This record gives sequence, C-alpha cells and structure tokens, in this order.
Amino acid sequence: MSRRSHKEIWSAWVTGLALLFLTTLPVAAQDDAPEERLETLRYELSFNIGGTNDELRDALRKASGLRGQRRKGAASAPGLIALAQGDYRNLLAVLYGQGYFAGSISIRLAGTEASRYEFGSELPADPSVVVNVVPGPVFRFGRIGFADPQPPGAEIPEDFRSGRIARAGVVVDAETAALDAWRQAGHPKAELLEQIAVANHRTNTLDVTIRIAPGPKARFGPVAVEGAKRVDPDFIRHMADIPTGSRYDPDDVKRASEQLNRLRVFRSVRVVEAEEVDPDGSLPITLETTPRLPRRFGVGATASTTEGIGLEAFWLHRNLFGRADRLRVDVNVNGIGEQSNFEDYDYGLNVNLLKPGWVDPDTDLEFELGLEQNVFDTYTERKVRGRTALVRQFSPKLRGDVGLEVAYSDVEDDLGNREFLTFSTPINVVYDRRDDPLDATEGYLIDSELRPFYELEFDNLATRAALELRRYFPIFGENTILALRGGVGTVFGGDLDELPPDLLFFTGGGGSIRGYDFRSIGLEQGGDTVGGRSMAEISAEVRHRINERWGLAAFVDGGAVGSNALPGTGSNWRYGAGLGGQRPGGRPVQRP
Repeated sequence: MSRRSHKEIWSAWVTGLALLFLTTLPVAAQDDAPEERLETLRYELSFNIGGTNDELRDALRKASGLRGQRRKGAASAPGLIALAQGDYRNLLAVLYGQGYFAGSISIRLAGTEASRYEFGSELPADPSVVVNVVPGPVFRFGRIGFADPQPPGAEIPEDFRSGRIARAGVVVDAETAALDAWRQAGHPKAELLEQIAVANHRTNTLDVTIRIAPGPKARFGPVAVEGAKRVDPDFIRHMADIPTGSRYDPDDVKRASEQLNRLRVFRSVRVVEAEEVDPDGSLPITLETTPRLPRRFGVGATASTTEGIGLEAFWLHRNLFGRADRLRVDVNVNGIGEQSNFEDYDYGLNVNLLKPGWVDPDTDLEFELGLEQNVFDTYTERKVRGRTALVRQFSPKLRGDVGLEVAYSDVEDDLGNREFLTFSTPINVVYDRRDDPLDATEGYLIDSELRPFYELEFDNLATRAALELRRYFPIFGENTILALRGGVGTVFGGDLDELPPDLLFFTGGGGSIRGYDFRSIGLEQGGDTVGGRSMAEISAEVRHRINERWGLAAFVDGGAVGSNALPGTGSNWRYGAGLGGQRPGGRPVQRP
C-alpha cells in the first residue's frame, strides 16, 4: 500500500470521528437548556399515637413509610403524597393485626387530609406532616367457626377461640390450618370461599365465619417429566417416588422435591400439580427440571508459616451414566516450602463414585479409592484404600452408612517400620439438628462411628468406636454464639503395638486442641509417642459477629489420649486457648 493511501485512510478516519462528535454536540449546545435537577422535599413529621401499648406503638412506627423516610425526605411532592396515602393501609394493617377494629387514622399534609390530594397536587416547601392514630378498644373474638365441617386432624390455632384477642393474623392462620388439613385428607384443590368478619362495636367483639370448599378427593395420577435433557426420565420418576394410584398426600409432593434436589444435578425442580382433578379422580403431576452443567472443576491454594504451601484441585461429573451418577476426583499436595525434600510432602488422590437411588430413592451406593501419604509429627503413613458403602438418608436430619473397607498402609514411627493390611466394616450415623451446618447458631449435631476391623499382618481383631456432640446456644443476643463440643473414642481388642496408627487415637490441631500440630498428641511410652486406646476432648468457643463478613472468636480446648479403653483415664490432659477472627460460615482464624 502506498504512503498516499495511508494518509487518505487516516484523514477519512479522523473526519468520520469528528462528524460523529459534532452530531452529538448540538443537542446540548443548540438547546442551551439548563439541566433539570430533582430536589429532595423535606418535611417535618409529628407522629402521635394514643394509648399506652408499647408493642402497638413500636409496630406502628416501624410500619410507617413517612417515619422511615423522614430523614432522607421525599423525592417530590407526588412522592410525599404517595407515602402518606400508603400509610393509611400500612397503619390499618397493624391495628387489625393487633386486634383494634375501631381505631381512627388521620394523616394531614400542610393541614389537609392526605386522602384528599390528587396526583400532581402541589405542596409548599418543607410541609408539615401530622399523623394521629387513635387505636380505640381492643376487640376479642365472639362467635367464630367454620360454615362447613372441619377435616379430621385440623390443628386450628389455640388463639382462634371466643374471648381471645381478635388478631387478623390468627384468622389467616386458622384458614391456612384448615386448608392444609383438607389437603392432608386427600383434597388437593381445597380453597377458601369467603371469610365473613363482623365487628360488633357495642360489645367490642369480632364474629368470624370461614367457608372452605374442600373440592374432590383425589389420588396421584400419571407423572410426566419435563426438562430432562441428559437425565433418564424413568430415573427421575424413580427418585421422586410419587405413588401413582395412591391417595393424594402433600407430604409426598414435598418429599419428591427434596429427593430430586438432593441429587444436585438440577438447577431447579418444580413438582407441578394439574389445575383440576380428572373425572376419574386422578391428579396428574409434572416434574419440571432445569439441569446444571454436568462438569465442574476447581483449584485452590493455602499458605501457612508452619505448614508451608498447599495445592489442591478437583474434577466433578454430576451425571456420568445418565442417572445422576456423581464422579469426583480430588488431588492435593501439602508442605511445599516447609519440607526440603518433596518425598516428605503430604500427597493425596481420591476418587469417589456415587450412584443415587441404587436400592430405593433414599439409599445410595458409594465407591471410593484413595492413595495418600501423610507426614505427621508422630508418624508417617503411606496408604492405599478402597471402600464401598450403602448410604441412607433416613430423614432430612438423620443419615447413616455401612460399608466394607480394605486398606494397606506402610507406617514409620517410633516403633519402627511396619506394614498393615486391614479389613473393616465402618458404620456411621449422623443426626444433625443445626439450623445451618456452615454457620450454626442453635441446635446440635451427633456424629457416631463403630468400626469392627481385622488386621491381617499381625492377626488382630479389634473394634473402634467414637462419638462426638456439638451444641450451639445464642447468648447476649443472636450475634453472640456459645459453641460447645465434646468427643470420646475407644479401641478394644488387639495389641497397641500391632494396630494401624490411623485407627488409634491422637489429638491436636484444628477441630481438636488448637495450638498443637495436627495429630501430634499421643500416648507416651518409654520416650516414644504412639497412638492411644482411648480419647476424650472438650471445647468451648464464644463467637461474636461484628458484621456480615467478620466476627471474633475466643476458645478453650482440652483433650487427652489414654492407654485404657475407658476415655479420660490413664492419660495426661493438654489444653489450648486463644483469640482470633472469624468469617461467618468458615473456620475461625485463631491465634493460640
């Protein structure tokens, strides 16, 4: 290309850019109109409530939009009028909710009742706003009941009785309870026909009659599946476990949704009931699913002044064979920089395959293969293990599994170099009543293990048992939590010198006695540190949340490893205490 053509192209480009700029300029330059600015309309508020009911006064103040905006002001005169007119509804709802059906509400803007203003009305600058609420007498329920017979088992609220305070919310709760009872009785299309409420101002009572149409009784009809692109529709129906032909039960509908969400292969799940019951009494059901992407991977890194650098990664396939089969591969290496020789790093490779609903919708089949090297202060272990287990979800709070595990390990410790070949049948049961597993503020967790095992190399038959309890209490308000933890464990049978260290007990480290290295506290025998036959641990921690991101934590931990099968006997206790920061939902960052 010639030099002249370059100049022509550059000139054309600059000319076009200039024209583009000039076409956008005249809008502001020619019009020359001042920029319109919206100024906040300030107002002076007087909020007056009659009576001495503090609960009612606080509720009215919180419900008022005028009071909530008084510091910021309204965006404009129409905005202030809309706030005031909306407060009639807000304040009246509070009065009815507290049982006041003869109250009066007056809201005056610049001396005129707010209800008289129309959209576009003008207001003076800094208008006065006066709110007067006179609650009047509290009303109580008079004649109450249902126009039609109630279904059996209806749990009508205790407060929905003659003589009780006539709170509007109690009436709604009674309606909801009756509708739920009809649905539980097999009537999926029960609906509220009308609610007749008559206020008697002479006796200050409220008579309420509720009419409900139960609709036809139904049984579950055919189950259709929508949105299942990669997951077998028959498997989805199997996991939903809706009993076609059986009497309609809303608990079965709720359980179907929970079962499908538990697969973690769908982004969303909806169990949709047909609009009407078919003439033959069946109710068709549609399972609407939105799948997740089947594959996922992640990487992570940690850095510690005492443990060096750690690297980890995982790869996940959520739907390997089309039946929500979940395959996960994890790899990790730790101790980089802390150990001079790479042979002293911690390594791990774990492959896990979960086949949901293998026996029934609540029972899964799990396979696991692991290769690992662990370098502790007390021993070094190189191990390969394989495990298969049946995992059952007995209820949303109760889970258990039973399996068969085979492990080969090569151990170096104070007793020398030993090899172990172990066959075990681990049984685990977890009962979780915490409100949030990641950031518990109340409730408790019980975690138990029973593992009979046979060690082939030394011909030892033994059993390991462990129990852990965690309990959470709010103290000094909901932002401060007391967390308590206790654990015990025992091994009976076999000779300590001839049992695998990973099946004996050590303490120390996070989740145990903080301030000590992980699994660094064992049983002292003739200057050697070996695993113990029993273990006991206690911990108390106070957590205080400062904001959504950060909190403070103070803790005291204690624990002991013993030579006897009875936990806490024949052992020396160790303790740790410290303060630290905490991110809600994560493990505390402590400083012992």
